[in-house]
Amino acid sequence: MYSEQHEPLVPVGVGNSQAQQRYLQGHQRYLAEVPKLVELCNKVFDRTLPPPDENERQALLDLNLPDDNPAVAAWEDRITSSNLIFYLGVMACDDFNAVAILSGNGVGFASFVHLRSMYERLVTAMYFVKKPAEARVFAESSSINKLKFLTRLLEMVPEAKTRYDEAFMEQVRKDAEATRAKRKMSICSKCGQPITTEAWTRVSLDVMAREVDSELEKLYGVIYLEGTSQVHANSLGMERRLVESESGYKYKGISEDEASLALQFAHRLLLKFIDMQNMHFGLGHEQAIGERFAAYNAIWGEPETGISNVPEGTEASVPSSISVEPSSDLFCAKDEVAVGKRHLRLEHHLVAFLDVLGQREKFKALKLPQTESQVADVTESLRQTAGFVLELRRVFEQRFTSFESGLTNLKGHTTEPIRPKFVGFSDSFVISVPLGRHGSELVPIVSVFSALSAAATVMLTSLASRHPLRGGIDVGLAAEMGPAEIYGSALERAYLLECKEAEYPRIVIGDELCRYLDAALINFQGQATPEARSITAIIVKIREWITIDSDGKKILDYLGPAMAELARSGDERRRAIKPIYEFVLAEQKQINEANNIKLIPRYQAFRHYVEARLPLWNLESEGS
Repeated sequence: MYSEQHEPLVPVGVGNSQAQQRYLQGHQRYLAEVPKLVELCNKVFDRTLPPPDENERQALLDLNLPDDNPAVAAWEDRITSSNLIFYLGVMACDDFNAVAILSGNGVGFASFVHLRSMYERLVTAMYFVKKPAEARVFAESSSINKLKFLTRLLEMVPEAKTRYDEAFMEQVRKDAEATRAKRKMSICSKCGQPITTEAWTRVSLDVMAREVDSELEKLYGVIYLEGTSQVHANSLGMERRLVESESGYKYKGISEDEASLALQFAHRLLLKFIDMQNMHFGLGHEQAIGERFAAYNAIWGEPETGISNVPEGTEASVPSSISVEPSSDLFCAKDEVAVGKRHLRLEHHLVAFLDVLGQREKFKALKLPQTESQVADVTESLRQTAGFVLELRRVFEQRFTSFESGLTNLKGHTTEPIRPKFVGFSDSFVISVPLGRHGSELVPIVSVFSALSAAATVMLTSLASRHPLRGGIDVGLAAEMGPAEIYGSALERAYLLECKEAEYPRIVIGDELCRYLDAALINFQGQATPEARSITAIIVKIREWITIDSDGKKILDYLGPAMAELARSGDERRRAIKPIYEFVLAEQKQINEANNIKLIPRYQAFRHYVEARLPLWNLESEGS
């Protein structure tokens, strides 16, 4: 018989019980956050992806386009990328769970192995959001990977041939060869012969990280390289686990400091994955995500900058901080520089650059009138060109004035004008909002809201008038050279989004604007003042104006729920949007009849965006 003092024969737990107790005591704030984090994860990942839009698929079939047509390829890329983005996120949840379990047992170095996988999945998914075409290449590479795996397996384990017979292997080889044949060819610089790549992309992970997210680029060294040193048999990974003492080297079996850091990194990556999925699929969890980011900051504060015993020469790869609390210069970076008798203030601005399309072609046809009939023609052309541009300027000013007049409570707390700066030149418009602290912190964020809602209103006006508009909105450094005249990288970013990224009538949102909103939300959610609560509510509303388009780009949702809430109901709402839909259909028909290979996929995406939002305006798509 055993007395009560003896240990039970049946284990009551798995792992290092002493490390587990220290973990529970040292991470109470994080553990209190876990149920809310799990609840949000379930909303984002525990769901079934809807099938592709049948109307869109049928529209492509009706065009009888070949498989390699850009419109067909763009549709397939979008569907494939969305599936991969979703399931990479689901797999990242598994990685997070593994890190959480290992770190709870003080196993830090092994935690970084799974953290490495989580990081790679996040970077890859964000890369697919930005470049959907890469997703199809990734998916098709499965046949090549399968052939390499089975070939090696059968070499090492010949008896496995009873499971994989020759007929099966022949099909695998055919699939792999078909995939290789699709790969883009390049010429070897040494031998001059064509070569193909076996990898799904020739872009390395660090380059991908640099393209998709500046924070992930900084975390490449401390997460991915550290994890790589631990997943493979190498001297560096071994050295990292040894502790030197007077009697020699001792193996560091329990690595609780590294475990805690891995958990912190995993928490951060999971939130970024959730945020990206929410934006890409338009799930509407912005407020909950903002709350979870704020909780992250409250839990981890200003974290350690890297891993203990970082190998010599790797310190530069470790970020100074992974806290998402905004740096002060995001809101008030400025430097007054005397230029002659003027002072230029350099600070962050939101800038929107909008351009009316097709004006150049119309002006080319203008000639000085010689007859009365020509006078009438020229008058009508001027009305449709210069006259329309002047009308849009009036719409902007009217929108700003109307918005400002409704801010009676805010006007009592500031003498500043509560409206964006606006200037028009030729058929282009520039809206700017200084984001520095010049008084009430409400003014810049309210002005940002005003700028986005005005841009959406002008977009609707232009499309309803059959004058397509294109634009870009982003945040960057700039200085005001004169009344409403902006100069700097903020304007450049907005302009490049318009001329390089938009591609068809839409307004593309830059990454820096989204980072500004995320940082501002986190900053003000942690404050209890009435002003901070108001700012938080406005930021949540602003984020409702941003959505992810079919090619993964963030755009102004000018037909989305935020605009629909502002519109009148019933027949008036339907009448306001019907001309826009009719214009889109007419433009697409004209482009298809002209067999414009460049514009066919773009206007297919344009139509898809409009049709997806028609129910909000009590309209049905053609063929529904």
